[in-house]
Amino acid sequence: MVAHSGEDGRKLASSERPDLIFLDMMMETWSEGSNVVIALRVSVETKDTPIILVSSVNFRNTMADEAPEEAMEVDGYIVKPVEPQKLLEQVKSTLKA
Repeated sequence: MVAHSGEDGRKLASSERPDLIFLDMMMETWSEGSNVVIALRVSVETKDTPIILVSSVNFRNTMADEAPEEAMEVDGYIVKPVEPQKLLEQVKSTLKA
């Protein structure tokens, strides 16, 4: 499944209930990605669905106190360009948890 906006992604996740969500942080606005995470976490349908953030921004270098996963209440974080092996490792790790 692919959504082309945060709102479409939220609706699609609520109706289709995927096993895992990949969410690009950079959408139409900087805050849209974080707003989608918040909406998914408060929704009964998606609150327990694992979310892996994908971003070209390496938050690990900019956030001193918390890892991106902890700060955003997500289950994983991948920096673009995505390396296939790291993607597979993150998916396996996330789905085992």
